Amino acid sequence: MTTVTPTTSYANTGMSTYFNTGTSDNNNVTITPQYSNSAGYVSAHTDQNNGGIGYWKIKTTSVTQGTTTVSGTTATRGNASWGTGWITSSSIAAATFSNSATSGVTYVDISNTTAAPILAAEGYLYINKGYTDNLRISLAKLIPDSATVSASNQMLNGVAAYDSNGKLWTGNIQTKTGSDLSVNGKTVTVPAGYYA
Repeated sequence: MTTVTPTTSYANTGMSTYFNTGTSDNNNVTITPQYSNSAGYVSAHTDQNNGGIGYWKIKTTSVTQGTTTVSGTTATRGNASWGTGWITSSSIAAATFSNSATSGVTYVDISNTTAAPILAAEGYLYINKGYTDNLRISLAKLIPDSATVSASNQMLNGVAAYDSNGKLWTGNIQTKTGSDLSVNGKTVTVPAGYYA
């Protein structure tokens, strides 16, 4: 009668893509090879395992929030990225908007890059969903370049407007009520209006 010896195999193709090697005390997956043999007489023996036991730990990763960099007029936006592996349940907070800086936060100024749009008159700044890091866009960038105010003496007293650089000007042209003036013995009526 033919005598045969049980053999084992241990195949783990692809495991290292998603798992790291573990130990018997620290693992998420245990792989124990199975015996197989052809038909025939098997001589007495103790359990054999020439393939070993495989212990594997699931790979873990986390989300990294990138930072925007600026070179000339080009802003390379920071992305949220992650590697291969298990990500613990969490979230990235929604972006918020403010007209003042948050204490201790450094902002990347993209005002003079092509990533910052110039708004159309009476238009909107459209923000498309996605991850965003700490950015800022100056008011000057958000005001159409067609704004012509550049001095206080271009507007009536009390009237305020922004110029194309985002500077706020308050007018100083005084208003005048109508009155009669005597010129060479003749009465001249000066209409109501304004003067510089």
